[in-house]
Amino acid sequence: MPLALRPIPLDRQFDGCNSVMFVACNVCPRMHFAWEHHEPLFSPMMLLGRENSFKRYLTALQRDTQAHGQRSAVFRTSSAAAACLWSTALGEKFRHAGADYDAFGVVGCESAVKTVSQIFPDRRIVQLVRVEGIANFTLRTRWPLTVEVVAAAKVPMNEITAAG
Repeated sequence: MPLALRPIPLDRQFDGCNSVMFVACNVCPRMHFAWEHHEPLFSPMMLLGRENSFKRYLTALQRDTQAHGQRSAVFRTSSAAAACLWSTALGEKFRHAGADYDAFGVVGCESAVKTVSQIFPDRRIVQLVRVEGIANFTLRTRWPLTVEVVAAAKVPMNEITAAG
């Protein structure tokens, strides 16, 4: 079940760092941005290079850090992911890609932050979205090969109770 998220504005979280890698989960944040911006989650136009709101957000993060003289890059989990699971191979790919970065901005939940901190325990890691609850997204497929988020119901954190 996807999480309802809210982006945290980039402020001074990376002051003192020469380089920042943004680690973007392609499940919950991507769905959230598609819903918030009334854009398809997937369409053939995206394969041809059309940017979506999630990509624009990641690009803006990079531009902001680069404007402060910091080198930056984006590491994205698999775009085909249906769940937020990191394989051993993905972890190794990330370890290699992030080796030369001082800090990591995680566009994902606490689990994503934990995964990044396990791979790079001595680096600055900042979560760039706030989990606000659980989202129940309804998806619709339409021609040609377009997937849209057509409805979302949000259960706020204070209404989530443990079963038992």
